[in-house]
Amino acid sequence: MAKHVKNALEIEASCAFRDAGGQGGSDGYSAIRRWTGCPVDLLPPCEDGVAKNGDLDRRGEPEARGKGMGLYDAVTCDGVPVAIKGSGSGNGYGNTDVTMYHEAVIWCAEAGIPQWVMLLRGEADCMEMRRINLSDVVLAWQVGTLPEDTIVVRSDKRAWTSAKASKIAQRSVRNPETGRWENETDYPRLRVLWSKVASLRGDLFWDGDFVPFKAEVPIPWGLRKRK
Repeated sequence: MAKHVKNALEIEASCAFRDAGGQGGSDGYSAIRRWTGCPVDLLPPCEDGVAKNGDLDRRGEPEARGKGMGLYDAVTCDGVPVAIKGSGSGNGYGNTDVTMYHEAVIWCAEAGIPQWVMLLRGEADCMEMRRINLSDVVLAWQVGTLPEDTIVVRSDKRAWTSAKASKIAQRSVRNPETGRWENETDYPRLRVLWSKVASLRGDLFWDGDFVPFKAEVPIPWGLRKRK
């Protein structure tokens, strides 16, 4: 149920950004490159980002699913990327996985590039949001004003079998007993404990608390200066 709520929040938010003249799914990758300037080897375009089963959102377009743009899920009409993190838990801080491209997050933070994350809670027709610049979180973590375990790179492995050797797996070995190929790929995920950020450095959030959802994030000339 929690996963269903999370997906519904993220899909509706993606629709709202497109309603407002922005982009969703993998369509916004060129805007992300312009915004971040991040090397393409650190933040490459993703091959998927829409539902594989043909499900459509309320706009009649394929639902935004999967890896999308890698780090971001939408781009505002002003060209600002935003990562959308819906949560099935009541407090809104439960969706801690941010991206598999953890090196891109660190690169952007150290380059001073804002990386807006929108945490969502509630229901799809009555969402609340709390926005935060992930770069601020990374820099606070690096200087020790947030505990070491606030940001963690979790290294998972994904395994599956196929009739032919996989072209996307990092390791693909044929099992002589089954005749099938056993594939494996490393899947690192950067995780941020948002609840810990809220508890210890609530000042890093743009919003003082959760507020009614709007398909907006701060634009460049409205960025708050931080010490």
